[in-house]
Amino acid sequence: MTSDPPALAGLDDVDWASLEHAYGLADDVPAVLRALASRDDEQAEAALDELHGSIWHQGSVYPATVPAVLFLAGIAASGAAGSRTAEVLQLLGRIAKSTDLRGIEEPDAVRGAVAAQYDAIATLLNDPDAEIRTAATLVLVHGAAQDGARSLILQRWRAETEALPRAELLRAMVRVDAPAAAVLADEALEATAAAAQRSPDEAVLRVSCALAWILAGRAFDERALNTALAPIPADSELFYVLVDELAERQGPQAAVELLVAGLERALGAPSGLVDPYLLAARGLITAHRTASGPLATPLARLLDWPGPARRAVSLLELLEPAAAAPAARDRLVALARTESEPDSDDAVLADEALACLARWNDAVVPGLLAGALTDRPQTLDAVAGYRADREGVAMSFHVDLLAAIRRRLNEICDAAHEPSDEVGNPFILVRTSNEPAQLAKILTSWGTLAQAAAPELTRILGLKPVSAARALAAIRAQSPACVAALHDVARSADGRDAVPARVAAAQAIRTLTREAGPLLAAVQFGLTTTSKNPDDRATAADAVDELSEHADLLVPLLLQALQDIPVPTPSLPAHQARMALGRALWHLTTRPAFVIEVLRDVLDLAGESLTGWTVARAAEFVADHAVELGPQALELIPGLEAALADPISTAAAARALSMLAP
Repeated sequence: MTSDPPALAGLDDVDWASLEHAYGLADDVPAVLRALASRDDEQAEAALDELHGSIWHQGSVYPATVPAVLFLAGIAASGAAGSRTAEVLQLLGRIAKSTDLRGIEEPDAVRGAVAAQYDAIATLLNDPDAEIRTAATLVLVHGAAQDGARSLILQRWRAETEALPRAELLRAMVRVDAPAAAVLADEALEATAAAAQRSPDEAVLRVSCALAWILAGRAFDERALNTALAPIPADSELFYVLVDELAERQGPQAAVELLVAGLERALGAPSGLVDPYLLAARGLITAHRTASGPLATPLARLLDWPGPARRAVSLLELLEPAAAAPAARDRLVALARTESEPDSDDAVLADEALACLARWNDAVVPGLLAGALTDRPQTLDAVAGYRADREGVAMSFHVDLLAAIRRRLNEICDAAHEPSDEVGNPFILVRTSNEPAQLAKILTSWGTLAQAAAPELTRILGLKPVSAARALAAIRAQSPACVAALHDVARSADGRDAVPARVAAAQAIRTLTREAGPLLAAVQFGLTTTSKNPDDRATAADAVDELSEHADLLVPLLLQALQDIPVPTPSLPAHQARMALGRALWHLTTRPAFVIEVLRDVLDLAGESLTGWTVARAAEFVADHAVELGPQALELIPGLEAALADPISTAAAARALSMLAP
């Protein structure tokens, strides 16, 4: 029998196998708790990671969470987790304040379980370690009713002398009694006025004071602004929270003015001091793009400051070019022209500056990219997309860039055919790189203007057949050599990407010669493949639209492929493949029953973990085709209503519902 420490007494008396957590049955929890209480730091760290994914998962708690609280409290109070004690308490605090109860019928079950451990946790309120004292206080605050929490915070406020615990207490009081928190902030500010300039901890307390004033509804005056701009540590997210709350409560313009003041004051200071402002700026720009124009000028000034220059570039990319370009364009061009050693910090900054200009569709980009094509991977990402199948940005045709791309494609092909496969051989990287596919996408966007690159694209078919085939079709490469190479790929491509390669090559042949036979063969191959990758069947199904005249042959194959992917299945790619197969069957038979069946299966996933984007895709399909689907689509309404609960699928589900049942 396992000899457990006193903190785990009764652990095996709990019927864990009858309880659930985020990953299913909770019969693994006892072993994890034993690891946490092992006094082995590495085991405790791994156990905490596991518990953060199971009994508390992204803010949600589960039936297994309730009995686990007793043992977590015992582990913390006894010190059995060693140096991880504060982290155990922080986990308990997150559990106590969770409002997302999954499978727990009693609303106060979790908070009540924490409150029941008051005496055990209270023994840590006077611990010599300030982090432990603070974490213990917050557990008790989250587990208490409002009046009890307020009294406890005030008690600890009077007893606590260190700045960081007082800052945490102040933010806890904000949640319990915002006006009282503002009064405490006044008191704290008087006590820290002299020390704030020399102690980062005191600065955190001062910024917490400003946050308390905002949340209490006070005007954000000069005093609040100066308090909010105390120089907090670079890795703190406190200023980000303050700016977000200020924008929410007093409008984005107030938050912009605060950020502008902070960026102006930070110029020339140690680079770490500007980091909290840049983090907050990203959040504000993302949430309130229309209000972020005034940030362009202070961000542009940071381009002359080596420390934060790269982060400033990444923020300027998020701004509307009309707002940012006048302030930053000339400096970005100068940075993009910088000549430096490959892979050096200066080269990386030059690449990111050019990538920013590319996203702004600046006319200078093609020429500069032509002169440094092999040293500008970020710019290629911006122009062609992060992967070959992602959206890029438009770029005008440039003869020098066309020549540079042709040279580079030949270099890649030469390197790819080096015979050695030894570990460390740089030519191996060529075969797995996205670069040739990205270059092919640029040529694709230029259409017939890039016809001169047909020989290079034909060579690259062996490395990146999908991208190269699409590019050959786009540039109308109709030479016998090009068409023959496409036929070879469409007929005999093998390996992991055989289906997409054959289909893309066959589609290119159809575009160039109107010959449908290779495409029919490629689709048949994709629908009957023994590959376990559902994407292969989806690729084949997506190509069916071009083969309506072969419905008699393809419908049985589509039905069999659909039957070969059983439901229910946890595989999201499998559901996406079923949607493609159902849509293809609808196209060939004009009967919507096939696609409605698979859409219903996908919408049934609403509310499950990580299914939001797949559900949203199904809802978007319904919204786009509601009229054609007809009355049968009304049976999808319950699934669409369930999809409203997930922010990822809310908009698509709402649009679909409005189309089905206005």
